[in-house]
Amino acid sequence: MYIVYMTLLVDELMYIARWFIIAIILVAGAIANVAIASEQSKELVMQGVDDLKRQAYENALAKFDLAYEADKNDLQPLFFKAVVLNRTGHFGESHAFLSELKEKGFEHSEFNFEMGWSLMGIKFWQEALTAFESYENSRPGRGQTMEFIGRCHLALGEFEKARYAFTEALSRDPGLKSTVDFYFALLERRLSNDEAAVKHLTAVLDSDSVLGRALREMTGVATPTQTAEPDKHKNFDVTAVAVFGYNDNAIGFAKAIPLPADITHKDSGFERFSANLSYRMQMTNSSVTAGYAFLADSYNDMPKVNLVDNYFYADYLRVFNDKLSSSVRVSDEYTLSGGDRYRNQIGVRPALVYRFTGGSATEFSYGYAKSDYLFNVAVAAWNRDGHADTVGVTHYIIPSAKSFVSAGFSRTWNHSDGADFAFISDKFSARAGSPLFKGVIGEVGFTYTKDSYDNPNTLSFNGVNRNDYAENFLAQIRKAVSKNINLFVQYSGTRAHSNIPFYSYNQNVWSVGVNVTR
Repeated sequence: MYIVYMTLLVDELMYIARWFIIAIILVAGAIANVAIASEQSKELVMQGVDDLKRQAYENALAKFDLAYEADKNDLQPLFFKAVVLNRTGHFGESHAFLSELKEKGFEHSEFNFEMGWSLMGIKFWQEALTAFESYENSRPGRGQTMEFIGRCHLALGEFEKARYAFTEALSRDPGLKSTVDFYFALLERRLSNDEAAVKHLTAVLDSDSVLGRALREMTGVATPTQTAEPDKHKNFDVTAVAVFGYNDNAIGFAKAIPLPADITHKDSGFERFSANLSYRMQMTNSSVTAGYAFLADSYNDMPKVNLVDNYFYADYLRVFNDKLSSSVRVSDEYTLSGGDRYRNQIGVRPALVYRFTGGSATEFSYGYAKSDYLFNVAVAAWNRDGHADTVGVTHYIIPSAKSFVSAGFSRTWNHSDGADFAFISDKFSARAGSPLFKGVIGEVGFTYTKDSYDNPNTLSFNGVNRNDYAENFLAQIRKAVSKNINLFVQYSGTRAHSNIPFYSYNQNVWSVGVNVTR
């Protein structure tokens, strides 16, 4: 609940509780190196280190600047200036000084630790990890090093390595407990172990550490909380969406096709209401979710195209390690169209997800669906009953919580009882979203579908097989007006083309809506 906001505080707070230990190490390094500097430079460096120990950072920076001016052959003041910059959050400047020192051959027992810290601050996670591991090899046993190594593994999506590093950090230095608990909370949240994440976060809030006091002040918790039993209601997710829109071709007819006698126009305003209710049971590295989704479309003066859809589902998610996870969904869907029974479809969809470093992942999936259309047809070839097999692959890039890019391909083999609806379908899709301005998030999407039918179509004049292709467009902007409420405006368009004119049509839908979650 507080995790997103808390992350902003940690880099400012984490060093305070261990400051004197770090300062002692730095002083020792200073004493070992000042012998080669001028007397004036040596004295100013030692004064600056004293200011550093007292966290008088501006005074320390001034002393180190004067020391370097006194003896520009002494590179030690530049190193300690980088040390101060790390502790004041100026990681880019610190990295610039450290890189310059490295080029000049400067050596210090704490150099790789400070270099790793600066690299971590500018989110060069792999390079930071390399620096910390080098430091650990030369000066093993320090708890802070393992905590930083754990942070890098966490950012790289290497969750089990992060867990090991945090555990080792705590065993080396119990004083790190509050900070390690915080990062354990982030780790468990990434693995969807919400109860474990809350447990670690509660431990931070209950502590009398600097981090615990700061988080209580930020979140409004005046005193340490009492650890309570997990709120079972938090396993429930409820979403409701209300949409109002206009569809310029609600029945999906081509311009050249005459309208049925009982339909006087193709366009219509509409209202849509949808809701999703789910309950999730969390276990270590896995979860089971059961849910129900409802959707109802109501078209003004066009009851024959009204739609009601009921969708029941169960999901099983298993996280194998920091790279690999799998899921299985079993579903049953029952649809009404125009108030009449339309279709019942059952399905199963297993999927495997491989996560790369840097916030990207690839999903491989297979889907099986068995469809039973619940209306009579005049011609046997129009019978859509049957089953479909789908394989797909989708790649996701998610650089932040509000930005994403995805692209995928799938192929479906549809086996129907009627000859007109047996086909192979290839689908290419892409979608992207990103913040735009003042809390507004934009999304765009495009899908291209090509359907190749197995048999001559009964509506063709010369007995040819039907071949379709369609382009679908999506554009949406949304804005959160509160923690649980989003407003959105959306456009979707379809351009369907077929060698049989009956199946060609254009459709444009404009809508506005509100999304409420709990």
